[in-house]
Amino acid sequence: MKDKISTKLYRVDPEQPDDVSIRAAAGELKAGNTVVFPTETVYGLGANGFCKEAIKKIFAAKNRPQDNPLILHIAELDELYNLGDLKGIESQVKKLHAGFWPGPLTLILKRTKMVPKEVSAGLDTVAVRMPSHPVALALIKETNLPIAAPSANISGRLSPTKVEHVIDDLWDRVDCIIDAGPTGVGVESTVLDMSSKPYKILRPGGITPAQVEKVLGEEVEVYIPDKGKLPSPGLKYKHYSPQAPLYLIEGDDLDKIAFKIKSMGKDYIDKGYNVGILVTDEMEGFFEEEGLEVEIIEAPGSVNQMVATGQAEFGISYQEEVTFARLSDIPVVSIAAIIQQNTSGFASLADRGIESPADFEGKSYGGWGSPVEEATIQALMDHHDADYEKVDIITTGEVDSLIVIEREADFAWIYYGWTGIEAELKGMDLNFIELREEEPALDYYTPVLVTGENLIADNPELIKRFMRAATRGYQLAIENPGEAARHLLFHAPELDEELVMASQEWLADKYRAEAETWGIQERETWEAYSLWLYENGLIEEVPDPDNAFTNEFLR
Repeated sequence: MKDKISTKLYRVDPEQPDDVSIRAAAGELKAGNTVVFPTETVYGLGANGFCKEAIKKIFAAKNRPQDNPLILHIAELDELYNLGDLKGIESQVKKLHAGFWPGPLTLILKRTKMVPKEVSAGLDTVAVRMPSHPVALALIKETNLPIAAPSANISGRLSPTKVEHVIDDLWDRVDCIIDAGPTGVGVESTVLDMSSKPYKILRPGGITPAQVEKVLGEEVEVYIPDKGKLPSPGLKYKHYSPQAPLYLIEGDDLDKIAFKIKSMGKDYIDKGYNVGILVTDEMEGFFEEEGLEVEIIEAPGSVNQMVATGQAEFGISYQEEVTFARLSDIPVVSIAAIIQQNTSGFASLADRGIESPADFEGKSYGGWGSPVEEATIQALMDHHDADYEKVDIITTGEVDSLIVIEREADFAWIYYGWTGIEAELKGMDLNFIELREEEPALDYYTPVLVTGENLIADNPELIKRFMRAATRGYQLAIENPGEAARHLLFHAPELDEELVMASQEWLADKYRAEAETWGIQERETWEAYSLWLYENGLIEEVPDPDNAFTNEFLR
């Protein structure tokens, strides 16, 4: 790529992007230009999927080989019919749409004549997916076009999860970049080939083969690369290539392995390097004793949606999210309160002088852009006769809260059991306004363990076994927080040992608090918070709390 481009940068709220920025970016796409935008997996480099000249700009900007096909991104299922031939597979496609779309699943279909061959690298198939990121969906809807988009990086390098990564690679090479903060999964979408039977997973991603099989009701194969034209993006050329060394630590003594991994990781971190650690799960524990093999995955989208649709049997959520899910007819149920009391609140550096919600006036708040945040701040300020309009709300996304209050805003919402303890260890002098002390209705359950109504009806014994193991684990954390912390550090040795130990000590008497047993939930707590959400205009009706939680599996 010879000529430099004057790149435009738009910063938007990741949940509620402003119309002006979206229209401007859509205008670039309609004009045949390139736009970098966030998805729930990584940032993508987009162009009009129907415009051959625009598609060529993607390849030029990335230095991408012309024989490496692209993925088309859509916002509605109806758009798929213009791009792929669904003859004989429409019902299965609709199952996948219901289970995973919007989300990180790409389908390979026989392409229609509307799709330029440049998109598919000369293949007779086309790759299509529906991203779940609000910014991506808003952009696609505004353009009313399929957007062709690979990851927004120079070919062969790591796919970008932050706009800083994009700027490093593609500034002056693309027309527009939309900055909406960090993305979620950090791994590109799973690619499923439905152009022939048997269906095949061509590229692994955020959705596992087992999850696909569960939704389809049939087995899928995992593709083994062969010579010739390859049917999916991300298969032919060097992919995900970090410029960093990789070390393999082997041995028979798990404790020594863990110590070696932790010491090596700490050495590199102390030298200013970013360190990633992969560890195997070889220690038997409470779940194995119940005959359960538990896989912990990062949800590519909504935890409650995955649990309710059977893509996962259990999940970690919180009372607010379960309440909203129930009102959206998502049949998810809370089966245990992990912590009895809401330990969250608003933190600020002591020298900012924020000692009560009245002191929010004239200050700035850094958060993740949720309406609940603003409603909570306003309700607390109203109680203190303070003016909410005098608070500057800044969307900082998933930036570390301590960095936010040091550099970007005056106060932020934190969980004291982790971030507050971290501040103590760093010697930071904080003021902390605990939500439950300000408003009893805000002493809700967060986090909670959830499952789906279907699993409760079909396999209650599985839930009982899972909960017996989980209860033993949390009981260990209550009675011996040091040992529980050491288990966590073994499986996640990259964590700060001092912080993990101190956090578990602080939380030990809060897991159960005054409850009869760990995990118990009270109807009054669910009812009070739902009523608070209703009175503050966040929900239109108060759901029946008896359907939202159960203590049945704690006995």
